Amino acid sequence: MKSETVGRISDGKPLVKLRIEASKKWQMLDFKELIYYKDLLYFFVLRDFTVQFKQTILGLLWAIINPVFQMVIFSFIFGKLAEISSDGIPYPVFSFSAILPFNYFSQSLSGASGSLVGNASLLSKVYFPQNTHSN
Repeated sequence: MKSETVGRISDGKPLVKLRIEASKKWQMLDFKELIYYKDLLYFFVLRDFTVQFKQTILGLLWAIINPVFQMVIFSFIFGKLAEISSDGIPYPVFSFSAILPFNYFSQSLSGASGSLVGNASLLSKVYFPQNTHSN
């Protein structure tokens, strides 16, 4: 960030113009900054959590019931009807261990894309300089 004095205000204070420039290379995640803004992160998570479970009758219980129902259906269809082998592991444990990471990935990707679409106004307020170099 560069600053330069461009003039003076009527009361004699300097008028400063700030110019924010992007760094030339990728930077790693700044954990100190995350710790500094932990309250903001906490309130964003709390807001999303309450919005997600506020409209359901079961509330937080729905987050547990949904994967359990999926496990029961998978165990019946693939374990009993299709008789797919689970290498000696009980089929409900086998299917549940696959359902949890898949659901996490699926909901994370869906939430991230929804967040970008829902907060498009914030993204449009950030200045992205145009590349003036011709190839």
